[in-house]
Amino acid sequence: MKRFEDGVSDEARDDGDVVAVVEGVPVRTSDNAGSYYCAHAWWTLSCWASEADASAARDPEGEPLIGFLHVPADPETTGDAQETVRDRHAVLRQVVASALAGWLEHLPKDGRVLLTGFSTFAGVVDNPTGAFTGDLDEVARAVALATGADARIDAAASVVRGRGLEVLCAVLPVDDRTLERARAGSLPELLHRVQPHAVLSMGVHRVTDHFRVEVAPTSAGLALDDGEGRHTWEPRPFLRRDEVRSLARAIARGVSRPGPEKP
Repeated sequence: MKRFEDGVSDEARDDGDVVAVVEGVPVRTSDNAGSYYCAHAWWTLSCWASEADASAARDPEGEPLIGFLHVPADPETTGDAQETVRDRHAVLRQVVASALAGWLEHLPKDGRVLLTGFSTFAGVVDNPTGAFTGDLDEVARAVALATGADARIDAAASVVRGRGLEVLCAVLPVDDRTLERARAGSLPELLHRVQPHAVLSMGVHRVTDHFRVEVAPTSAGLALDDGEGRHTWEPRPFLRRDEVRSLARAIARGVSRPGPEKP
């Protein structure tokens, strides 16, 4: 078992079923999101979606359209130089497009999706999730793949619009500011203000070579004080919520659909 700033990871125990293979890279389920801010974001999403007035749409299985995706690290993550030019986000773009396509039929007209990634922290000098989410051109390519139509970028609002879809993009800091309900741009504030119908949150996982769809929200590593969350490494009992597999099903559907040509 290895401990990193992003939590405690044990690959043999964490790996679940393969739900899809994208450009040769497996997408697997995982029941351990760690005990750092990725886990905190997933817990926050799950709690929000369970509220009676939550705006989240649901799939035919009755689960909210929310999910947390762990993205494998790449050479840029730790600042390693690349000798050859490559399309860094080629596989991530396809995975995000598959998720959006798989959710699209369950969204209302002009459904709102909140897409989040994380910024740098510790040894992560270039987080692939923040780099993707903060690049609206990349998000627009994913939206175009998902909808089969050109996407439009509203840079001032950090929004990408496609056919029947509106994606708001946000890069979250890897600290307690992400959890503060009253702070503009925090995850709770975004959920309250945007009122999304679906949420795809992403973070980097540094010890796997595949994508991990987290299905088990827990409060591991999170201290709750009057509803506010803060990170702590202190050992403490943690809470667990019911599994949510709507993202895994969406990616599987999106990958297998007869899709449009790549833009």
